[in-house]
Amino acid sequence: MNRKLVISCTLLVPISLAIAAFVFWCLYTTAGTRWLINSAGNFSELNITITELEGSLLDNLAVKELRVTWEDGEVSAGNIKLSIRQLRPFSRLLAIEELSISRLVLRLDEDSEDTTADSDEDPGSDALLAAFPGWLKITIDQLEISGFVYRNTAEPDDDVVIADLIAGQYLLVDQRLVSRDFSYHSPYVELDGEFEWELARPHLEMTASVYLPETCVESALLDSILVPIRFPGHIELVGDWNNFNGPVQLGIKDQAGDAVWLTATAIGSWRGIRFDNLEGRYLGGAISGELDMAWIDAYRLEGQLSGQELNPSALIDGAAGSTSFDASGELYVPYDDEPLQAGLDAMIHEARLKGHALQGKAAGQWLGQELVGLHLDLAGDAARLWAKGIPAQRVDIDLEVSDLTMYQQGVSGQVAAGGWLSWSEDSFAGEIDGYGEDLAWQDVKVQRIELQGRH
Repeated sequence: MNRKLVISCTLLVPISLAIAAFVFWCLYTTAGTRWLINSAGNFSELNITITELEGSLLDNLAVKELRVTWEDGEVSAGNIKLSIRQLRPFSRLLAIEELSISRLVLRLDEDSEDTTADSDEDPGSDALLAAFPGWLKITIDQLEISGFVYRNTAEPDDDVVIADLIAGQYLLVDQRLVSRDFSYHSPYVELDGEFEWELARPHLEMTASVYLPETCVESALLDSILVPIRFPGHIELVGDWNNFNGPVQLGIKDQAGDAVWLTATAIGSWRGIRFDNLEGRYLGGAISGELDMAWIDAYRLEGQLSGQELNPSALIDGAAGSTSFDASGELYVPYDDEPLQAGLDAMIHEARLKGHALQGKAAGQWLGQELVGLHLDLAGDAARLWAKGIPAQRVDIDLEVSDLTMYQQGVSGQVAAGGWLSWSEDSFAGEIDGYGEDLAWQDVKVQRIELQGRH
């Protein structure tokens, strides 16, 4: 018996030493790290290539030009730096001091993309759960991912920027990803704050400072319409990037104040998002409606909004009092050099301009900064204005005022005019025919006068 024990120990010692040496070689040498990476590709359906590798997994690993391909796509990175502070296999702890990835590109074949979209299963969450089991704990002191883009094989030259920067401190424990100091910056929005993401449910709760960068919308434009470019936000979503939904709040909710805020139910994916049951306040009044946004091949925004008891005096000179309306619109912003396209159609139920009541319809279409379509049908306080056409070509106009006293003290009578106008940056033309009846001003009285104008 003792003899068998001695033989077993004699065999176990060199085997243990060999295993320890092999593990040390894999984790602490450049050659061992390269072998591990190649082996991972050989034992899976992945093809992994690296242009240059320095250091090791546990000693400041640096990788240049990493490329991982599979049947339906690939992911590549320009530079990767990994510094592991602590690795405790028996405690199931991996503590990363620094992880930085630059020029991260995700490419998917168009056919595989469509198959994923039609499938009832959620491959995104399944992959995350498989990669991060519940027994594993990971801490990252400093994460920085820069230049993260998506590329479709059908349009390889049109990259969609997913993120310019993802940074912060992160903790993964019990299949929950937590950050108390994260940053997500893209051309469309910048978020800085904290979140908790339960991967198994999946469920995301985030509180952040929201900033709209100049690449999304000019700050001067937001200032001119009294919308802040930076505001607090809170979201609580169920699902992952392929399919999520939940409540969203932008700004600080105040039912009676003048602050701008919005609440809605968000439904969407990484391709776009829809805001249902939208409610909020703007210009001291209530707004409601729904919005639909998409941003893959171009930025698209369309929806319907209703406003009740808004006060637009801060935006429009002479407009004061309560304003109520129903409006629908759309905005299309290409990512290339093509001009933006926009359309707006509003029904004004109640408004006041220069102290006069106003109701009716107003609609317009824009191509870039140019107004290319106009339709007005407005009435109020003994007056009516109708106009329709293309400003650069021809806009037909019809104006009637049945009581001038409503608009100019000391003047009475009625006037009407009709014709057409056209205008652009460097030209103006038109033909207007009009008349006035029962006109009076001080001691001057005119029973009827006819006017004609040409330019």
